[in-house]
Order: sequence, then structure tokens, then C-alpha cells
Amino acid sequence: MAAISEAERELGRVDAMVYAWVDPAMAERQPLAAMSEAEWAAKCELPLRYARNFFKLAHAVLHEGGGDVVQLLPSLAMTGSDGLLPWAAAAEGQRSLGKAAARAWGRYPIRINTLAVQATLLAGLDPDVELERPGLPMTSLNAASSEMAPVAALLATLLTPGFSSVTGTTIGGDGGRWMTP
Repeated sequence: MAAISEAERELGRVDAMVYAWVDPAMAERQPLAAMSEAEWAAKCELPLRYARNFFKLAHAVLHEGGGDVVQLLPSLAMTGSDGLLPWAAAAEGQRSLGKAAARAWGRYPIRINTLAVQATLLAGLDPDVELERPGLPMTSLNAASSEMAPVAALLATLLTPGFSSVTGTTIGGDGGRWMTP
């Protein structure tokens, strides 16, 4: 909250917040059966706690004047991935948290949306590393990228008045790797 207060003093009211948890360790494959309780807590439960705390902060900052929240999550939140169950479960839990908050906080008005991006982007890995579709051909745009610029442009577009009636949704920003509702 101290950082938000300082930003508001320097720049004016905060009207948008972005949640993106980047951790290369999340991309380390491990079978669920071989995972200890502590490993599960670190890779699934801890990210959910971080997201919950972020949403509590977002509500405190935005509830009086409204605004936008955008989550950047790996698209494997909707599809799963062999050996990455904790990351997929945490990301899907975060996505559900965003949808529930969007429904509850619309009256403020706070809009909450999720951008599903290529997992390698959030893990800081080379885009040629295949986390989400091992053994399957690339799909659609074949747009493997290690650049955040296209994601940043999409995120900025979500914050424009043209999207003022969109909340609680997930938008695929992964080059068409996964096309899920």
C-alpha cells in the first residue's frame, strides 16, 4: 500500500492494477505423485495467497473511484499441462478469483479481466521451450515470442473505454495456442 500511496502522490489516482506472478521455478515439471506437501504449498497454495492479497489491495485502492484489474496468467490455467499441475491449478484458481471479484465488485465499478498468455513468457523461458503443447504442432498464428510488447499492447487496449462493458472474462493473448471459451 505504501508504494501505491507514493505513486498516487506523484502521478495522481491509481485507476488500473496488473497482477502478474513470474517465477521460473513454476515451469519445472514434477509428477504430482512425487510432490511433497511443502512443494505443493510453494507452487500452488502460495501463488493463490499472493493473488488473494493482491485482490484485497486492488479493492482497497479502487473501490471508491472504480478502475481496472488485469491478471496475466498462463493459458495452461484453462488446459492443464503434464507435470505442471501446481501451476495450472494455481493459475485456474487465480482466474476463478478474478471472475468472482468481477461479479462482486462491478458496482464500484471495478472491471477485472484475465489475459491468458504463453506460459514461457511468465516463466522467463525461451519461447521454443514447449510447456503447454509438448509434441503437438504450433497452432494458429505460430507466434512464439519472448517479447512482452504484444502482451503489453493488448493489456493497454483492455484499459481503454472501448472495453468498458467487459469484465470477468479471459482473453487469449497467446497467439492462438489454445482457443478455449
